[in-house]
Amino acid sequence: CGEGDGDDDGSADPFAAHRAPTINERYDEYHRRGRVNRVLSPERTDAFAQGGKTPAAEVRTYRDTLAEAEVAREAEALRRAMAEALRR
Repeated sequence: CGEGDGDDDGSADPFAAHRAPTINERYDEYHRRGRVNRVLSPERTDAFAQGGKTPAAEVRTYRDTLAEAEVAREAEALRRAMAEALRR
C-alpha cells in the first residue's frame, strides 16, 4: 500500500492541515519581534545581602535596570521616528 507512493522518507505529515498553530505562529510580525527581543530577567544583586550597607557602585540595582530599559525604549522610538522621516 505504501510502496510506490513517492513518500519513502516518511517526512510528510498526514495531519498537517489539522495541526493547531503554535503560539509564535499566531503572532503577527510586530508582536513576534517584541517577543523575541524581550529580556526576561536581567542580572541583579540582592540589595539586602550586605546587611544594610550601601552596595558598591558597580552593582546593578533595580533603578539601574529601569533606567536602562527606558533608554532602550527611547532609542527604539527615535529609530522609528528617523525611519518614518526618511520615508517621507
